[in-house]
Amino acid sequence: MSKFRKIIYALLLGCCLMWVIAFAWLHISYASNLPDAPDAKTGRIYRVEVNHGFVRYGTEREIRTLRWVENTQPFVILCGLITFILGLRYGDIKIGPGRKLNE
Repeated sequence: MSKFRKIIYALLLGCCLMWVIAFAWLHISYASNLPDAPDAKTGRIYRVEVNHGFVRYGTEREIRTLRWVENTQPFVILCGLITFILGLRYGDIKIGPGRKLNE
């Protein structure tokens, strides 16, 4: 495998990994740190569902950050698909033949 392909794979898979970490961290952090009732004093009045249905209230900036991470999911899926297709194309990922039924 050439050095250039290794760099491309590392960048694409690194993007995927960073997104997964950011997504999980935001959901877990918001579920545990944001209030479960609106708090006008701190500005946390916007309703959001995080971590499998927990209803929390955050500021507009917190909600915008969460939505941005959620909306970049198609980009991350595309990075993973490109990595897989390039790996198949250049032979770095091999899919072996299956077993024959009559053997």
